[in-house]
This record gives sequence, C-alpha cells and structure tokens, in this order.
Amino acid sequence: MLNTETYFQGIAEQLGWGFVYGSRDKQNLLASAMDDINDLFTKDREVDFMMFCRRYRSVGDKVEIELILGFSHAPNYDKFKINQDFVVPSEQNYYEKLLPILRDSGEVTTKTVYDMINEHDKNVSGVFVSLEIDHYDIKC
Repeated sequence: MLNTETYFQGIAEQLGWGFVYGSRDKQNLLASAMDDINDLFTKDREVDFMMFCRRYRSVGDKVEIELILGFSHAPNYDKFKINQDFVVPSEQNYYEKLLPILRDSGEVTTKTVYDMINEHDKNVSGVFVSLEIDHYDIKC
C-alpha cells in the first residue's frame, strides 16, 4: 500500500515538478504550503513548477486531496500576464498531465479548480484543485 504523500511525490518527480506535502495539523493547504514554500527554493536549483499536496480527509475508500499547482515567478512580474503565463498552463498541467495519471490508478472526481494569483505574496500563481480519489492502493 502507498501513502498519499509517497504517491503524489512520485508523480511530481515523474513529471519533473517540485513537491511539498502539507501537514494535516494546519488549518488548510494554503497555510501549510506557504510555510514550506522556501524548501523548494533552498535546494540545488529553483523549481519553476510545483505541486503542493495535502490529504484533506478520507471517507470510506475515498481520499479527498487538496492540491496547489503553480509556477514561481518574479515579484514584479506583469500582473496582466500572470493568467496567460501561469494560471492557464497550471490548469493544463492538471487536466493534461496529472489527471490522466490519477485516472490510470482509480476513479477521480474533480470537485473544484480555481485560479490562484500571487497567493500570500509568495510569488506563486496557478490553480487550487480539490479532488476525490476512489483508490484502494492509497493509504491514508
């Protein structure tokens, strides 16, 4: 059996994305991710695209997951280009890269996808995704 963190970390590595797994002790994924974001930038290289992940809860055989998929960018990046350059590609990465991998492993229901622009002044813009996976191999 795989645990949620290992499962999503493996996917992020396969896709060449940075990865941070959020603590369930925090009130929400944003609080957890923003605490850990500096970890991505203190490694040997700066990561352009990243996935923050947190298991929100489990209900029976289903696991509810929260994700932030986004790009790091300069603090003075043109705010009128953020949607085109970061939000749209993040959404494409979800639907075209991540979702097919998840569907190969189980039944996935996407509950919410919404834009995130420069959340908490951390210069990360992309999408927040809430989903439910009916996956018998993921250990909560």
